[in-house]
Amino acid sequence: FNDGTDISASGYTKLNAYVYETLDPNGAKVAFGLPSFTATQTRETVAVTATPVANPVAGSVASGTKVNLTCDTEGAVIHYTTDGEDPDGLSPIFEAGKPEGIKPIGLGARDTLRLEMGFCLYGNDLDDTTSPIEAGLGWITKFVDGKNFTNRAELERQKKEGVTRKLCAFELVEKGIPRHGYEIVDAEGNPIGVVTSGTMSPCLKKGIGMGYVKPALAKVGSEIYIRVRNKNLKAQVVKAPFRK
Repeated sequence: FNDGTDISASGYTKLNAYVYETLDPNGAKVAFGLPSFTATQTRETVAVTATPVANPVAGSVASGTKVNLTCDTEGAVIHYTTDGEDPDGLSPIFEAGKPEGIKPIGLGARDTLRLEMGFCLYGNDLDDTTSPIEAGLGWITKFVDGKNFTNRAELERQKKEGVTRKLCAFELVEKGIPRHGYEIVDAEGNPIGVVTSGTMSPCLKKGIGMGYVKPALAKVGSEIYIRVRNKNLKAQVVKAPFRK
């Protein structure tokens, strides 16, 4: 389909002025345009109806088809489906889970769920400056004879001699929410690390997080502090997962 076409001369409202053209099964060109609306979110889905126009072009949406447009705040279509279409193939899952009240969730819910289980997220708890030994993932780092891999020698050295920092899980003792990038400090306020993941746990009703500190401070029961808005909040190192 073609986007970006000015539809002001086509009887459509000029706000979010786009027309999307396809070919119906009979070879007649059809178009569907965005109605006037104000997008209040980054993504918004609007239902419109395909209508016949002249001068056919290639496509597949039939005249009269109900079309669901997912648009950004500027009115540009970033995805579209027709009624009854299941683009993600998730309908059977939601149907099976209906008795349990299953509902779709977003990335925020995904993040709290994985953090409550102590799962690392690449880009936060893991990146090209960390190692699986530092992250406590030595159990999936297999030093099998004859199997070479990137940085094997250094990882073997770390496993044998130890590391200078370790990823630890912590729970806030005081009220607050740790966030990615917040400083971890000691009782005197000296920086000792950085929070790599943090959130308010929906299950525990308290702030939880992970971050890299010196091995001695990564032991369960150690007292650390998270600097939140220039205030050092007491936290305690715990054993993951947070949700037992």
